[in-house]
Amino acid sequence: MAQQSPSPPLNYMPRLSLGLGVQTIRKVGGGAPFSPANLSGLSLWLKADTGVTLSGSNVTAWADQSGNGKNATGADILPTLQSNAINGYPAIRFNNIDPDTSKFVISSSFNLKNSSAFVVVKQLNSDNEYARYLSFPSLAALDYNADDGLAVLFNNGVPQLQITSNANDATIADVSASNVFAIASYKIDNSGNISAFYNGGSEGTGQNSNMASQNGVSEIYIGQSPSNIYSEGLYGDIAEIVMYSRAVTTQERQQVEAYLNTKYAIY
Repeated sequence: MAQQSPSPPLNYMPRLSLGLGVQTIRKVGGGAPFSPANLSGLSLWLKADTGVTLSGSNVTAWADQSGNGKNATGADILPTLQSNAINGYPAIRFNNIDPDTSKFVISSSFNLKNSSAFVVVKQLNSDNEYARYLSFPSLAALDYNADDGLAVLFNNGVPQLQITSNANDATIADVSASNVFAIASYKIDNSGNISAFYNGGSEGTGQNSNMASQNGVSEIYIGQSPSNIYSEGLYGDIAEIVMYSRAVTTQERQQVEAYLNTKYAIY
């Protein structure tokens, strides 16, 4: 098995969205570029250009770059590595076309309450009503009604970003169509207030009292619901995941979004 660690593309130029289009930025005085590790509370950092263990084109493991050792292991039908998937960088493809299942599992403790997450993702097929990026099994029974997670669902063909906790929809908002990469993110504070964002813009807020009493989960599923029902798997690509063990500030969220957009040239 080999470690997949491609270099950035030779023609790569940093870019940052400033709200009025994509602008070129240059480092001044030799300062180091922003990294998600610059912010406190980094709990998980997975990126398809580093720490990917391959068996042929299949991905058997995905190493956490946060320093916390929360490594992901492939399960069922293994995801595959897609080279040059976005702006010269690779992505990991999840082949969840019912009845097949493809996912990663991280067996480590995470809190949803007081947390933030960012996912660079592309959905390839809108046939699945629910396409989960991140799923958090509840401490209760592992069934659909106990899932917590970040997903895209399709309501009469309209894609929507959804965050759920114990089957209570906390935030639902329209997002762009499938077959394009996007940055989907959320943050949850100690009171269960949830804010969702898509490509740097706010997609809505909600409040879920179940989140306020949530004391942690023991696993994260990437690309698939833990219950494996209702076609809740992602058929699509994930290039990077960044998570924090706190609700980041607006300025910090924008820094992470700018880092991801500069790297992948999404918007």
